[in-house]
Order: sequence, then structure tokens, then C-alpha cells
Amino acid sequence: MTHIVETDSPISSAEVIAALVRRHTHDLRNSLNGIELELTLLAEATEKAEQATSIEKARQELRAAEAMIRLFAAKFAVEDKTTVCVSDVAEQ
Repeated sequence: MTHIVETDSPISSAEVIAALVRRHTHDLRNSLNGIELELTLLAEATEKAEQATSIEKARQELRAAEAMIRLFAAKFAVEDKTTVCVSDVAEQ
């Protein structure tokens, strides 16, 4: 398993980038699986209160997934740099 090490050296390995992507996509998949579960529960719910609760939980998971995507994309926004350092993209 590849671990990301925070340093100021430029990223030179596809393995480091792959590890970062794997970690963040795993978190995103967890949120998407939560949405799927809530939608399954919603399909089986018979009471309006259960439906409303499931709908709200699914919306919360969607907002969380959206935020994860935005934060992940922001890690790769590079302005006025010719190299990207591990410390610029690794979780602090």
C-alpha cells in the first residue's frame, strides 16, 4: 500500500497521485453508498414521516459528496507554479 508523505519535494510518482485519488474516491463511494441505502429505504417506506427522513438524509449525503468533489478538485488547482508539492495536495 502506498502512503502519502508530506514533504516539499515535487510529486514525481504516479503512485503518490494514485494513492491520493484512491483515498478520496473511497470517501466519495461511501457517501454514494449511503445515498443508495437511503433511496432503498425510501422505496420501502410506507409512512410520510419515514419518506421525509430518508429524502433529507439522501440530500445530506449528496451535499457531502458534492463538497468532497469540490475539495478534491481544489487540491489540484495550481496557480503560478511549475511543480506541485505533496504538501500542497496531501490532507493537512
